[in-house]
Amino acid sequence: MNVTKIVLENIRRIVREDRRNIFYLVYYSAIEAVLVLSIPLASSFVINSVLAHAAISLVMLGFVVIVMFVLVTMLQVIKEYIIENFQQRVFLKTGIQVATMAVSYRGSDAVQEHGKYMNYFFDIAAIQKFFPILLLDGVGLAAKIVVSLVLLLAFDPVLFGVGLFFFSAYFLLLLLLGRSGIDRAVKRSDAKHGVIYYLQHIHEQPGTPKEVLGTFDRLLLHYASARQKLFRVTIRQLALTFFTEGFIFSTFLIAGGYLVINGSLPLGEFIAAEIVVVSITSALKGVVKQIDYIYDTVEGFYKVHKLSAKLQENGHD
Repeated sequence: MNVTKIVLENIRRIVREDRRNIFYLVYYSAIEAVLVLSIPLASSFVINSVLAHAAISLVMLGFVVIVMFVLVTMLQVIKEYIIENFQQRVFLKTGIQVATMAVSYRGSDAVQEHGKYMNYFFDIAAIQKFFPILLLDGVGLAAKIVVSLVLLLAFDPVLFGVGLFFFSAYFLLLLLLGRSGIDRAVKRSDAKHGVIYYLQHIHEQPGTPKEVLGTFDRLLLHYASARQKLFRVTIRQLALTFFTEGFIFSTFLIAGGYLVINGSLPLGEFIAAEIVVVSITSALKGVVKQIDYIYDTVEGFYKVHKLSAKLQENGHD
């Protein structure tokens, strides 16, 4: 079973079924990214106005910044409403689908077998996490990166080149470090559900209490081992992110300072560029710190698909 294919097919299905809300989320995220990253640009003008002792323009720019913050807050609240509606819809639709297929097995020989798979339904909670992280945070991050690169290009082509190189190298390394993450997430999920199912039916297991507990200990060790293997992947990705955050900030500080000293970059634009870089790296770190939720989502798609496939398989028998 190709887990990557299963995940991509489920994502495409979700996008097809809820494309209207997804469009609004992408649209609002793009507007929010422009507004958020316009604040450093306004800050640049504020600093230049202070240096020029232009009090009137300073007041006007301060008012513009406040309006931007209000608009960003409104957009974030709207997006949270869309996310909440999506999460409710995913749970209800999947629950109805599974229940419709499972209800025909009442009293049949397949009931005990399906009992093992029914716990998989609770992984729907992981799929609910997928939408906020991938679409709300992920799309917002992508929009911010694009807008920030445009701003850096407007400030100075050197800053744009440095930013493009580092972001491209970072995402390439992130994918390389996580290439085994999906397989390890599935193995962790299998081990977790093996422990849960055995614990639910521990009173039915044959053998002495010592033998039963010995089997349970082996299942726990298998789960701990599978979790540790996945953690090795996520910690490498997090370490790369933390290192990249500091390295990019330092590089821009050096490159921007050099441009300011040479007179090719105004002080206000240098400070604005640093604000842009800090904003992007902070958003990037915030998304990657939740990367375990992405792997949980992979587990959720895999388990719900496995449950549906098992019910359909018995339905055709």
